[in-house]
Amino acid sequence: MLDIAERIEGAFERHAARPALCICGIAYSYRALSERVLKIQSRLDEVALSEERLIGVVATDSLDTYAAVIAILRSGRAFVPLDPQHPVARNCSVVRRAELRTVLMPLQCGLAPEALAGTKIVRTCEALTATPAAVARVMPHDLAYLLFTSGSTGEPKGVPIKRASLSAFLDAMESAGYATTPDDRVLQMFSLTFDFSIAAYLAPLSYGACVYTVASSSAKFAEVYRLLDEERLTVAPLVPSVLGLLRPYFHDIHLPSLRLSMFCGEALHADLANSWMRCAPNSVVANFYGPTEATVFALVYHWQPAVGRDKTLNGIVSIGQPMALNQTLVVDDYLLSVPPSHKGELCLAGPQLSGGYWRDPERSASAFFKRASPEEGGATLFYRTGDLVIHDTDGNFLFCGRSDEQVKVQGHRVELGDIEHHAREVTAGHNCVVVACTGPSGSVELHLVIENHAGDLKNILSSLRDRIPSYMVPGRAISVSRLPRNANGKFDRLRLQRNIEGASMRERRS
Repeated sequence: MLDIAERIEGAFERHAARPALCICGIAYSYRALSERVLKIQSRLDEVALSEERLIGVVATDSLDTYAAVIAILRSGRAFVPLDPQHPVARNCSVVRRAELRTVLMPLQCGLAPEALAGTKIVRTCEALTATPAAVARVMPHDLAYLLFTSGSTGEPKGVPIKRASLSAFLDAMESAGYATTPDDRVLQMFSLTFDFSIAAYLAPLSYGACVYTVASSSAKFAEVYRLLDEERLTVAPLVPSVLGLLRPYFHDIHLPSLRLSMFCGEALHADLANSWMRCAPNSVVANFYGPTEATVFALVYHWQPAVGRDKTLNGIVSIGQPMALNQTLVVDDYLLSVPPSHKGELCLAGPQLSGGYWRDPERSASAFFKRASPEEGGATLFYRTGDLVIHDTDGNFLFCGRSDEQVKVQGHRVELGDIEHHAREVTAGHNCVVVACTGPSGSVELHLVIENHAGDLKNILSSLRDRIPSYMVPGRAISVSRLPRNANGKFDRLRLQRNIEGASMRERRS
């Protein structure tokens, strides 16, 4: 199993003169990228202690950011991305929980210095000379990266991904026929803190493709269309909500060069997929599924209505079947297997699976479990995804919804309890409920409903922006005299959702 650093090193050697990255209209060759990687690695080896396994990297839209990630992997270490657009408190939490000592930072990053208090900040612009160094030897269980996702307690939870798991993901993509080629031009629109980005930049760079990045400061959906159109991109990893924003312009969009549209992160609706196929008539539409804990993607469905591959449930495209060595299990509330065609919670296992949450055994014990495996003479570790599915007689999985209070916003996994935790703090303990509604474009819209609050609602949203990432901040705050409860005394989220969606529909009609 070839390690990611070895794969990219091979691309450096085979495709030195070809473009590797196109950032803000400037193309950088694999040779130029390799030179920056070696210089940053040399600087990293000078300043970091030999026992440091985790290195932070401030993720910006720059050559040095991508070179820093590869330099960290090449040195045998693991990277922890920090998004400068996230609130200081969020980045402080990541730095603290990962116990980062060294952080690589581009010259212009916009990250508040207090977020990196107690760390050694290494400016990548100081990396001026390179010391020849071979790719470090690593073990399969060594980490490749550590990502932090939304947690219901208000603290992000860390998901460590081993190098062997990342290699298994790349092998699975290749065996399923979705690997990129040196001739591909690939869209990269994601923050490096979002695991879908692994498929948008690390995977393509390991095959010699050219990655076209979208600046975080730009209007993303407009820049996505511009790049797809003007640069004739061939591979587009996308979250469905971006298509929702582009949909009003579909009649003007024609992308004959696009050969592969990769969707993940949110439910893909069939009508949206069909409309997109008319915009990109030569593109395969692949609906991928996978939580961060299972290394980007674990299942895939090839959407082909013309040949009868159009499985849906409630208008949502099937999430397909396991790729390569990924294993699935559908269970009831007692973790007992349910028969085919019955609804249950999807659980995942296999070489792509993380072993648990970063230094959080209690949370790991609630999300991961072992199931006896007689044929292997041991037990298999499974992850409870929280997604409800039906496994049909053809072996495809149909998505039915969530078993908890987690939603996907712009592809990011968001625990509603995470937002509510911070909302209660900024409202001095008022009861708060976050409701996820479907907007006119089909995307998820968050509404914060506060019980008996007489203060300025705009100030509450402003305070939340200082605490949580922008995609988690509700678009609207509402005060009600009393939050509705159900028969069990719990907050009635469904009733709130219906009331809000009904009011929104009436507003649009008037």
